[in-house]
Amino acid sequence: MDIMVGCPCANLLNTSTAGCIQNLWLPTIFVQGSLVYDARNSIVNEAINHNAKYLLFVDSDMNFENEALQKLLDLNTDIATGLYVERSGELHRPTIYKHIDIRTKEHEAVKEYFIKDEIKDNFEVEGCGMGFCLIKTEVFKTILETYGDCFQPICGLGEDLSFCWKARQCGFKIMCDSTFELGHIGEYIYTIKDW
Repeated sequence: MDIMVGCPCANLLNTSTAGCIQNLWLPTIFVQGSLVYDARNSIVNEAINHNAKYLLFVDSDMNFENEALQKLLDLNTDIATGLYVERSGELHRPTIYKHIDIRTKEHEAVKEYFIKDEIKDNFEVEGCGMGFCLIKTEVFKTILETYGDCFQPICGLGEDLSFCWKARQCGFKIMCDSTFELGHIGEYIYTIKDW
């Protein structure tokens, strides 16, 4: 099997997201639970057990076109994400990060956002949200061998950025393609135009 879709769901799956996932016609794993890192780890284990080459994480509140998956595959990289924005807060910042790190002495995270002028069609990032993210399963296997866990939060980072930090420590590259539109469903569908 080449690609599986994994969707962690707290309690709800948006009907628009369900339709987008259904249109991919790919085997999909839905895991319900209040701890998103546990849900993501369960999905990873299923993808590895099914010998999937790739796992596409799609959060339960995302909106995308079918071409989006092909765009990520075309990046031909370890970890590929699209560009989407936070649906809360006034700034609606993108869920990609120019720099992430942990300060072990202070046990705190360092996150630096991109500014609009730094966005290119395809570019490397140090961290990203997992809302729409394609990952080679070999990445998970290496992280599991090195850290024993892929998504357990560390030092003030959420599960997504904790995964990205571990992946980068293992030598993997994270690329972003900003040439297609992703929507983050909230009061309405937030897009890059809201940033």
